[in-house]
Amino acid sequence: MNLLRDHFEGTPLSYAEKEEKSPHLEEGTICAVHTQYGMVAQLRADMPVEVGAVLWLAMRRPCIQAFTPWYAGITEIPTGFAKYDYLWAEKNHQNPEEGTWDNVPVHAYFFYKNHADFVDKNYPFRQQEALKKALKTENRILKKQEKREKRLLKLKDRHPKRFREQLNNLTYKTTSRTLTNNLTH
Repeated sequence: MNLLRDHFEGTPLSYAEKEEKSPHLEEGTICAVHTQYGMVAQLRADMPVEVGAVLWLAMRRPCIQAFTPWYAGITEIPTGFAKYDYLWAEKNHQNPEEGTWDNVPVHAYFFYKNHADFVDKNYPFRQQEALKKALKTENRILKKQEKREKRLLKLKDRHPKRFREQLNNLTYKTTSRTLTNNLTH
């Protein structure tokens, strides 16, 4: 996950340390101005796909966001993460209709974008605090992952409906925590 946060820090190529500006303005870094999210796929063949396949997503800029788990078994996208349904997204992906990227305050994307813009305005000062919050959240999630998944797997066959609800709730809770981090900058 740390690789996706990279701006060549600690190397001769690191311009942020030299120029006191946001590294997202330069070309060649992994975490860059065009980064919409960082993604790591965790694929475990020894588990049912609903729990064993997880996309860990860091919204907008991995250098200031926690990676949160999005399990393959979820049946709902957390509130605020979808503007419309998948059919609209499919239709408008290549040629977005007018207004697609207008700032919609209740859409989660804009919380992450606005937070990234806020950090970038004084990156050398704000990035460390933002990353500290992100890593604290991320480490808490990782620490609890195995225990949560064992509980989920016990539900899978005995209570499939509760299993799905719990998976959806887990994704909702972890993504909500990252939104809360951003609101407290």
